[in-house]
Parts: sequence; C-alpha cells; structure tokens
Amino acid sequence: MVDAVSATPLDLIRQLCAISVDALPVDDAALAVMSREGHWGVVHATSAGANTLEDLGFTLGESPSIDAFATHEPVLVSDLEGQDGERWPMYARALSGQQFRAVFAFPLNVATKTVGTLTLYARLPTWLDEAQLATSASVAQSAGPLVLDHLDGPVSRARDAEERLDRKFVRAEVYQASGMIMARLNVSIDEAMMRLRAYAYAHNESINDVARRVVTRDLMFDDTIE
Repeated sequence: MVDAVSATPLDLIRQLCAISVDALPVDDAALAVMSREGHWGVVHATSAGANTLEDLGFTLGESPSIDAFATHEPVLVSDLEGQDGERWPMYARALSGQQFRAVFAFPLNVATKTVGTLTLYARLPTWLDEAQLATSASVAQSAGPLVLDHLDGPVSRARDAEERLDRKFVRAEVYQASGMIMARLNVSIDEAMMRLRAYAYAHNESINDVARRVVTRDLMFDDTIE
C-alpha cells in the first residue's frame, strides 16, 4: 500500500488496479485513456500481458474496451469463446491465443465525459456478481479523476479532459503513418488506418511497430500489399 499523503496520482492508479485483481476473480487489469479523436494510451497495466491486450484492441480497432468507451456503459463478457465473442471476432481469436477468456470493461467517467476504460481480464470463463460489479464500478469512478490529475493536474470542465487526452496521448507515429498511406494510395484517412490495422493483424505485429516502419520507409504501402 502506498502512503496516501505522499502518493502521486499514478501511485494511486496502480493501487486501484492491484485492488481490482486482488478483490475480483480476474488475473489482470489495465487502465487506458481514449478520446473521441481516436487517441489512446495505456496509463497502467498490472502485467506486460495486460498491456499487450490493450494494445491489441487498438491495433484491431475492436474490443470490449473500445465499446465501453463509445457507449459510456460497462461491457461484460464472461466467455469470449462463447456467443458474446462474436461481437469482436478478430479480438476474440487473438485473446484465445493469449489464453484469456473473460473481459470486463468499465468506462472512466469525469463530469459528463468518458475519458477511458478500466478493463479486467480473466484466464478462465467467469462472471462478476452484483457486489463485484459494484466494486469494479467504484474503482473506475475513482480512477477517472486520477487519470487526468496524472496527465496534467486537476481539471474543472469536461472539455478540459478531452483536450488533455488529445494533447498527451496522440500516437504520433500511427497518425503520421496513416497520413503517409492516405497520400500514397489516395484514400481517406479512415481507409488508411484500416489498412494499417489490417497489415498489423495479418502479420502478427503491433500497430505501433508497423507505423514505425512506414514512417522510416522500411515498409511502403501500395495497392498490392497484404
């Protein structure tokens, strides 16, 4: 446990994630921030594996975390290999390879905005009962303001939160690479991002690694690349 007096916001975020793993039937937790502009970043994960899982959702463009952010509601999946997993087919297949079966994503709400997610991962199919759901929601509620304090100090307006996320968590190489693909292939920015993600998935690479190769011109996209 950290000293609450001297603890930084990141210390408290780490403690909240650890509490989640200790108190709930899950194996890992990750806390990520997102913005409506598509900017994203992991603030803390309880393991390298959890960090990889969060990165995987960004690479594929689909995950319970992304849906929780978009809908402002928890997304609870007791078994990705069951019917629920059909909502995220690529993500479910990828997580199966990582030996995770259950995912529970909770939105981080600050004022009237959702600024990210707390996502819990379990290796075996499981469910959260009413008390466990309440614990998870309480952790997420506490984490939202801490995330923004960690980024730049307290915020007073919901718009401040969005502006801060866009400023702090722009994945520069990903968006630079998308722009280069857009210009080279004369496609929309959405199409360029889709191609970047598709390549990363097909070649079992992270979108960050692929983007870096595009930016350094080690990888050149054309109409025939797969």
